[in-house]
Amino acid sequence: MFVKNVNDDADHMEEVAEFLAQIKPLESYLTVPIRPPAENREIITI
Repeated sequence: MFVKNVNDDADHMEEVAEFLAQIKPLESYLTVPIRPPAENREIITI
């Protein structure tokens, strides 16, 4: 999954392409989130 400003840069996409070329799948599906999560979660540090 690609997430904007997290792992959507050209270098990361190239790494994914290289990995897929190595394993040679018949098909591959890449996902991009299209909506925010249903729940609003906060990170709590103790």
